[in-house]
Amino acid sequence: MGILAFKFNVNLYIQIFIATFICVKNKPPINLKTALFCMNKFTSVIVLAAILCGLTRCKKDNFSSADRKTTGKLSVHAADPNNLIFEPFDYTTGKLNGTGGWTRIGGTADQTQIVAGNLSYEGYLPGEVGNKVELLNASNEDLNLNFGERSGAGTRVYASMLINVSAATATGDYFAHFFGSLFKNRIMVRAAGEGINIGLDGGSGTATWLPDTYSLNQTYLVVTAYEFVEGDGNDIASLWVNPDLSGAEPAPMLTNVPINADVTSLESFRLRQNVTTTSPTLTVDGIKVGLTWAGSVLATEKGVQPPSLADSVTVDFTGTGRSINHVASGFLHGFTTDGIAPHDSLVLPLKIFMVRATPPATRTQAARMKQLGIKQQLVLSDNWYFGYTSPFMPGDNGDWKIWETFVKNEVNEVIKAGITDNVEFDIWNEADHPYFWPRPQDQILNAYFRAYRIIRQMLPKAVIVAPSLSSNNANTVINFLDWAKRHGVVPDVISWHFPSNVIKQVEDIRVWQKINGFSQIKININEYTLVPEQYAGKHAWLIAQMERAQVDAAIHAAWSDQSTGTLNDILTPTFERKASWWVYKGYGDVTGKTVTTIPGKNVDLFAGKNAADKSINILLGAKLTLVPGDVKVKFAKLSRAFPGYLPPSRLIHVQVQKIGENGGAPVNGLETVYDAVMPMKDSFDITFPWLDAHDAYVVHITEGVTR
Repeated sequence: MGILAFKFNVNLYIQIFIATFICVKNKPPINLKTALFCMNKFTSVIVLAAILCGLTRCKKDNFSSADRKTTGKLSVHAADPNNLIFEPFDYTTGKLNGTGGWTRIGGTADQTQIVAGNLSYEGYLPGEVGNKVELLNASNEDLNLNFGERSGAGTRVYASMLINVSAATATGDYFAHFFGSLFKNRIMVRAAGEGINIGLDGGSGTATWLPDTYSLNQTYLVVTAYEFVEGDGNDIASLWVNPDLSGAEPAPMLTNVPINADVTSLESFRLRQNVTTTSPTLTVDGIKVGLTWAGSVLATEKGVQPPSLADSVTVDFTGTGRSINHVASGFLHGFTTDGIAPHDSLVLPLKIFMVRATPPATRTQAARMKQLGIKQQLVLSDNWYFGYTSPFMPGDNGDWKIWETFVKNEVNEVIKAGITDNVEFDIWNEADHPYFWPRPQDQILNAYFRAYRIIRQMLPKAVIVAPSLSSNNANTVINFLDWAKRHGVVPDVISWHFPSNVIKQVEDIRVWQKINGFSQIKININEYTLVPEQYAGKHAWLIAQMERAQVDAAIHAAWSDQSTGTLNDILTPTFERKASWWVYKGYGDVTGKTVTTIPGKNVDLFAGKNAADKSINILLGAKLTLVPGDVKVKFAKLSRAFPGYLPPSRLIHVQVQKIGENGGAPVNGLETVYDAVMPMKDSFDITFPWLDAHDAYVVHITEGVTR
């Protein structure tokens, strides 16, 4: 077949040449005889092309890799699977945040801009494609692009990019780096006379600088690599500037740069801006990350990763489960102050359990919250007469009268509003944080003690919440509880924010409760989701974690759009649904009794079974460390989901839908990625592609019908 195809190729080229030569040579006017010849020749070309297409299956390139030609300096070849990121910024100009997987992880949102034009360097693709990104020393936004967790001795991760620096400072600072469990390979720029130096901080906090001076306003190719090495503290960080691209990987210009501690894994590449006194101003283009020199520096297109099992989770229907109350569907300052927005159509599907707000908002929202069956938590300190940044705080100069009067007035307002049966009193927000409490800790403990006694005297059955710390590191919550027990002011609800490991921290608190005789006290994580976690995949993962820890309530934190009715930015300012709204809707769809689940390494899930309609619903979320690939969901003991469960049709309908993050833009609906009617089996698996950790998924199982 190969010889025959070759003969037809040659014949086809000869026919094209003859037809083209004669027909072009005889420019108009062409006589009738020539016209007929041209028509016949081109007809035969078409016939030959059709035959050749059948023989070669219409492949665009029928040559072997050894026969491939070169275009200029670049080989034309298949996508290298070792390439993890190929970023030419081929987007419209505007903000980088939310574009192409880039996500803000710090600083002021949307400062980093995609600007017109591009950078080029001979032999380096993508070259003159797309646009470029501008990093300004007056900005402070940091952005992350995930490439999946990479680790293990012998693994090398490369990043290459084009940079053009227009200004730098004598101190110098970094503008890009790898991230995993630690910051690694910070690429540094500083001023050097009329030019700049380029250097590398492997992770020690101190840069190693190349001796060369590079010019301002000139494009350079910069490459860095991090190699995992067996043992402790001996991983290798390297740097190249303008390396030779004509052959194999050249020796690095800097290597064995101090790294301090080894990183457990690398999972993303980041662009960073800091402050005017240290940061450079530059443009960046053509970022490529790969596992080899060829997969990064020499890559000519995005790597096509072979299908692989990225993670697996289990749903086991053994056991009865507990009632589902959607305790993690809570929002801080999520409604407008008057409680009118958002509309019921955007609220009811979420089955909101609790809201947290200022005292005035709590009172004005009370009627609607009670109508919707939503519990309220009032933050007393949010209405402190002088504000968190005032020069006067409770107890200053030994004066407690103002604080005590303030507490009495706020409690009286709740009593007058007639809402004492639906309101919890959170005395002070994040008193361990200097912004909210810039005084000694013994002073806030005294303030808490006095407020507790006043509230308990005025409302003996009041629900008091504390300590609402910014974290529970170093057992700070247990230290508070020990103090509260000694002074007889243990709260009715134990609260803290942003647990690094909510399951472990809740277990520790439960142990304290049991030992100290306070098992009846509830636990409320009354702020969760940090700034870098504002995307569908992590929201779903955190919800699953809260349910796995069996907290009594959890409240989504507010980082922007407070009291605008966007439910902590899961709706747009015009009340369009974002991906995370669909996550909370998917959580609301999980009803009835909980089902036992086993999480994966990077995927967690929450599952429920509803006996009323014999439906099973599951919400799945992921951490950014999830590598793109297939995720398997294993189902066990389905027959035990409901007593004597066997659909009359003996069929089940399984559907998997993706909640695509969409960069924070509105999401009008879900994408079905798996849909099958299958015979009822006690145990079975389903597998579907999970290509972006920012996305979340829902699974629905109902009785199947013959199609």
